[in-house]
Amino acid sequence: MEIKRKYTDEPGADKGAIHLMINRWCGNSCPLCCNRQYDLETVPVATVEDLKAAHTVMLTGGDPFYVESLMDILAQLRYDYHNIEYVYIYTSGFPMLENVDILRYPEQFFSGVNGINFSPKSISDYAAIREMLSNPQYIFQCSAYLRNNRIILMPNDFMTRKQQEEYIKSLPLEGLASYGAKFDVEYREWQEEFQPNGGVWRRLPVFL
Repeated sequence: MEIKRKYTDEPGADKGAIHLMINRWCGNSCPLCCNRQYDLETVPVATVEDLKAAHTVMLTGGDPFYVESLMDILAQLRYDYHNIEYVYIYTSGFPMLENVDILRYPEQFFSGVNGINFSPKSISDYAAIREMLSNPQYIFQCSAYLRNNRIILMPNDFMTRKQQEEYIKSLPLEGLASYGAKFDVEYREWQEEFQPNGGVWRRLPVFL
């Protein structure tokens, strides 16, 4: 039986920056996924006190865009915790494109977040990100609301580093930047023993 690592906050971690896990499902099966390395039951449940002391909340999973109540979670965070200045969401890409609520209420969604952290893991994810960032509706909302975004690229078996760089060049990031939407690009390596970097991890009492 595989023994998974127990989660503990890093010494000196900024407890005002919370990576809030709301679900487990993402649709990918990455061998070195950080969620597969940890016993997720050892991640502390977020308390009201935690959220009242937070300045930044990063919704993660799994992939948050698979959660049907995502819009409600965003609205509740903004309504109940005025101390939270920044809200970010992690996604591989494809689940965001397929999320029906965002298609129906784009302004309501985009006005509730400060940025998206894209981390594509499949060909479908790469295609979805390009489709969204090339769609006039998404471009308008991104330029109006999303000021701080990241595209995180990991090694994969279907695209070389050079092809990833060409992919980034094919995206209209400069055009979005001219309207105020910032996109940082990071190239990362997989970690056999994942090390959290910045902030703390918390979870909902029950994964959605």
